[in-house]
Amino acid sequence: MFSRFLLSLSLEPAALRSLEARRLWQCLLALAGGVMALTLACVTPFPAMAMLASRTLAGRAAYRTLFGAVVANQLVGFFVLGFPRTLESVAWGPVFFVATLAAYAVARRIAQPVAALVAAFAAYELVLAAYTLLTERSLAAFAPAIVLKIAEANAIGFAVLGLSYLAVLAVDRGTSAAAPARRI
Repeated sequence: MFSRFLLSLSLEPAALRSLEARRLWQCLLALAGGVMALTLACVTPFPAMAMLASRTLAGRAAYRTLFGAVVANQLVGFFVLGFPRTLESVAWGPVFFVATLAAYAVARRIAQPVAALVAAFAAYELVLAAYTLLTERSLAAFAPAIVLKIAEANAIGFAVLGLSYLAVLAVDRGTSAAAPARRI
């Protein structure tokens, strides 16, 4: 079932039919920004979220949802994980959002889903690397072992969120079989 879902992401997605299901998916995706910061060792899979949003949400809904994910991530970071409350630390929030939007933009342009996920990850990491280079003048945080760990977290995040989408889709199909499908 998951492999069929993965293949369907390269085509027009099987859209959620009911408004409730679409809103539920948006909320799950946004809240995942905070929850995954806790569960994936402080690595939030924003590129995976961006790729899934590019296939399941239209324009403004995707932007709002990804913004919500970054905000949820930052709230958990500052109020649960104890991020330092400095200007430098706060500045990363908008940088994560810009990097996530770059990942979303790249993923939207690539039909094959695995390639879209890899390209989204690369775009995201490039934005973060550029900002890091400007502010810290070092790319030590982008050592291959670190980037690999972040890529693994994105793969896990993609799988978990993909399965979550399938669950919402199954419930939606069961409750709104007669309604026409459309993207939000």
